[in-house]
Amino acid sequence: MNGEEEEEEESHEVLLSVFAQHGQLGLCFYDSRDFTLHYMPDTSDNHELQLLARVVQEVSPHVIITSAKQERCMVQFMQGLGANPDYRPKVVTYPYVDFGLEVSKQRLLSAHFPFLPPAVSERERISYLSSCISFDSP
Repeated sequence: MNGEEEEEEESHEVLLSVFAQHGQLGLCFYDSRDFTLHYMPDTSDNHELQLLARVVQEVSPHVIITSAKQERCMVQFMQGLGANPDYRPKVVTYPYVDFGLEVSKQRLLSAHFPFLPPAVSERERISYLSSCISFDSP
């Protein structure tokens, strides 16, 4: 690898936001390499969080963002990640209320997206974003 490629790899980050509740798993991840946000609609997962384990294995996030209020299965999953000396992502917790449906909708609607014109109306913004992401996934 040349120096430029090494620098690009070092600055590349994947951030995974995940929330598990009542057997449902909601997540999205941001990849800084290509500036993409990947979204997975709420999906059933078992108490061992095998689906989440698969996602973590596939995307190798550098940072995992989750709620400070967790179900036992999520706490155990995060502890398991910390026990692996070869892979220890940084875990960042936010208050439980930050993972609410309305708070999340407002964040998306107020975010700056380079692919949307600055003069787009709120109604057009809602219409476009709701065609990309389900606003019904709690």
